[in-house]
Order: sequence, then structure tokens, then C-alpha cells
Amino acid sequence: MAEGKLFINGVQHHDGEPVGVNGDLPIEKVMCNGILVWQNISAPTLPITDFNATDTQLGQITMTWSPSDGLPAPTYNVINVTSGATIATNVTSGWVYSQPSGLTADFRVDAINVEATLSSNIDNGTAVATSGSVAFPTDGTFIVPPGITSITVTGLGGGGGGSCKRNNGGAGMVGLGGGGFAGESRTNTITVTPGENIAVNIGAGAIGSIEDVQGITGEATSFGSYQTYAGGAGGTPANNIAQYDGVGATGCNGFTDGTYYDGPDDTGAFGGQASCKGNGGNGYNGTGGNGGIGAGGGGAHVYQTSGRGGNGGNGYISISW
Repeated sequence: MAEGKLFINGVQHHDGEPVGVNGDLPIEKVMCNGILVWQNISAPTLPITDFNATDTQLGQITMTWSPSDGLPAPTYNVINVTSGATIATNVTSGWVYSQPSGLTADFRVDAINVEATLSSNIDNGTAVATSGSVAFPTDGTFIVPPGITSITVTGLGGGGGGSCKRNNGGAGMVGLGGGGFAGESRTNTITVTPGENIAVNIGAGAIGSIEDVQGITGEATSFGSYQTYAGGAGGTPANNIAQYDGVGATGCNGFTDGTYYDGPDDTGAFGGQASCKGNGGNGYNGTGGNGGIGAGGGGAHVYQTSGRGGNGGNGYISISW
């Protein structure tokens, strides 16, 4: 095996030892006049300054950085600076931190070998939650979260207004104030684009009608150009107690009507139809009760006086992903 010699300024500092397989001398360091002029093992020469924690990725944060110099070559640990925890050891640039529930925190990467540990710059990273929800009781704009391409939307139109039946004929006359109907309710899965702005318009519930006037239909609710949810029909002031019972064909399964008011002189009033989100307004003498979210206003009845049906409730939209 070959032997190696090391001369500095004409002075021999090493002789007789085999040369390493890579040409490295099998000694740790060489001093010249008290000055370190050569060292086989060294710390990373520069700290990492381009560490980056990528934002707005769905359920993850990708950590990237440039390699650091050093002999032996350093390994890398990723630190959550916010919590102080080491979240990865011996990883390479492009390491992915999975965080399905979403996370915002400060991070850094440490370059480590036997001589030293050098910390990089600190960068804030944000992961987008893989699931979430938001509700719109009033008008607004829904911005599709980054990475989200499918959402589930439940919409509800405004409730119809209740009616009022006036009885001027005394005992034996049959009169009924019909309650309003709930707004249309429907759930759909919609394909969307991340970052898309979608207008949400909530349909207003209808105002209750005065005596012997057909109830007003509630306004429709819309989710951009994707979906429209019709408002509920208004109640009807009827002269036949079997003609209108306040039960409509729209609304959620399992709905119930508001309370029926059995008044004097064979007059009465039915409550409005309930929605998925609110109870129908109760039927009363004089003025019907107002409906809850998306529900119909209650009917009313009066005897030779003035009255009005209850108001329908405003619509609603909820979104989940």
C-alpha cells in the first residue's frame, strides 16, 4: 500500500501512514505554528438560509431547503418552533408533513453532524384542512378553500307567509286561516374550483297577509349559478276546514305543522309548515306566529276585526367539504 507524506513550508509533518481510499490522510487535523491548517472532520460551513414551509396545500406542508456543507455530511431534523417538538429526523429536502386537520405553525430545519448543530431560518407553514363547514344565514360569498374540488351544499328557500281568515257571519260559519309552507330544501354535491368565489343569496321569508288575502310566496335562495331553492307558498284563507291543513309537498322529511288554533264561531287557524331548520309559526287569533328558519308563517283568524298571518322565516345555506 502506498505511503503518504505531508509537507508544509518545506517541513515534513506526516510520513509512513497509508493513504485513505479517497486520498484522505488518516489523521484528524494538522497544526502549523499553533494554527489549524487542515482538519478532516468539520462542522457545516454555512447555516441553511432558504428553508421554506409551503403554504395552502390540502392536508400537508412540504418542507424544502438546500443541503449544508460539512464532513461528515450532516443529517436534517425538522422542528415545529411553535410547539418546540421535533417532528422529523434524518429527512431530506422535499419532506412532506401530513396534517389532515389543518395546521398553522412556525418551522425550521437543523443540520447536524458530530461537530455541530446549525439551525436554519424560521418559516411559517399552513396546511389546509381536509374537511370543514360553513353556514350562511344571510347573504355572503363562499370562497372555495385551496385544494377543495367537491363540496356538499344544503339550501333552503324562504318560508311562505301565513294567511288570515275573517268571519263576519257569526256562529255556523266555517273559516280557516291557512299557514304558509316551508321553503324548498335540497342537498347536492357540487364540483368546484379551488379559490372560486360563489355568491350566496338567502331568500327572505314572506310577510303574512291580511284577512282574506292569499298568503305571499317566500323568496328563493341561490348558491351562485349552481343551485336555486324555491320559496314556500303562502297560506290560503279558506271557507272549508278540510281544504287547507298547512301540510305542503316540500320541506324536510319528518316535518310537523305549527299548532292549530281552534277559535270561536267555528273559525280556526293552522300553523305554518316546519322546515329542516325551524318550526312553523303557530296559528292564532288575530295574528299568526312567525316561522323559524325557512318555515312557513302561522295562519290567523278574526271575527269582524282585522288580523294578519305570521311571517315566513328566511332561508339558509350550509356547505361542507
